Amino acid sequence: MVLSLGLSLVFFASSIPKLRHPRGFMLTVMDYRILPASLARVYARLLPNLELLIALVLLTGADTQLASELAALLLLSFIVGVGTNVAKGANLTVVALVGREAAVLGGCCY
Repeated sequence: MVLSLGLSLVFFASSIPKLRHPRGFMLTVMDYRILPASLARVYARLLPNLELLIALVLLTGADTQLASELAALLLLSFIVGVGTNVAKGANLTVVALVGREAAVLGGCCY
């Protein structure tokens, strides 16, 4: 129960800035250059809503099995995205969307 609550808070906190600033998140996804532009746009539109859904389901305990499987798939997609860029030697910038501004937190994946 404590782990479900913690994970739901992580997914909830992750979804909010993406939902508030969809264009910035879409540009970030496209910057990873893993998916074709059309698929990257779809991924960027679906991901924040899916994160929020996972958070709500984990919080309510409605279908924790499904939420856990979806969370695992999302986390796997993040691992693939970052891992691919690390393998390519890409220097991805970590950006936090705060208010209307994007704050660059630092480089990632050198």
